[in-house]
Amino acid sequence: MYEKDFPIYTLDFIKSNKHWISYYGYGGLSPYYAESSDGLTIPNCVPFVYGYWHCMGDCKEPKELKLSPFNANSFWTYPDGYERSETVPKIGAIACWSGGADKYGHIAIVIWVSKDGKTIKTLNSAYKSTIYYERTLSYPFNFGKYNFQGFIYCPFVEPNPPVEHKTLDELAHEVLEGKWGNGKERVELLDGAFERGEIDFNYDQVQARVNEILHPADELKVGDKVEIIGTGNGQANGKGKTAYGIGWTREILGIYDGAFPYRVGSGRGTTGFYKKEALKKL
Repeated sequence: MYEKDFPIYTLDFIKSNKHWISYYGYGGLSPYYAESSDGLTIPNCVPFVYGYWHCMGDCKEPKELKLSPFNANSFWTYPDGYERSETVPKIGAIACWSGGADKYGHIAIVIWVSKDGKTIKTLNSAYKSTIYYERTLSYPFNFGKYNFQGFIYCPFVEPNPPVEHKTLDELAHEVLEGKWGNGKERVELLDGAFERGEIDFNYDQVQARVNEILHPADELKVGDKVEIIGTGNGQANGKGKTAYGIGWTREILGIYDGAFPYRVGSGRGTTGFYKKEALKKL
């Protein structure tokens, strides 16, 4: 599952959803104590994460979560039975940290992972502070006085179907066909797809290949120095006499339509008209 599919709920949705409202006298579904007059159990990272996992897949009925009922610093070591990794992030996972100024740790929901797995975006809630905020972190994912512990994978997140990976040439031809837009739009579409793991090449790589297709490195143009390595003709249409000069160094004087398109010669005149394969670019 990639960011475009992930349920990034708005603050207004969260503030009105029963999974983030205490059921102790407020009609909500969260087992956590509400410190606000509206019954919200947030700002607080633990009930925030609980509410989010309850809404994974659907937001109708509470799930039977096995997560730690204690402070955030207990989540990583709590025997909940969920799959874990210290290094590999996944969408929907709970990112866990120990430490902090109060030593209670912190947890957050992973909402985006870069293609190389070295950068993540998380949704967070800070106790008695900010209800809802995003944070971007790079490996090893420490911040402030918090030390990263690992990721608890969410069992309610369905993975995307396998992506059919395209070759660099296939992507370049799609660009030439106009399927990836132009200018800034092309950059954003290609880099976005690359970051989400949908394609294996970023904008710079694809555009470089497009440029190679449009302007091959061995393409001959007027003014290029060439060595004649095959016979040519006295006319571009091929109706003249055979032109020789094999081994001579000349330059392209003109390019014409015809079987022998390249007029080759020097300041002293035309040597002949040649096909591309009869010339070696110097």
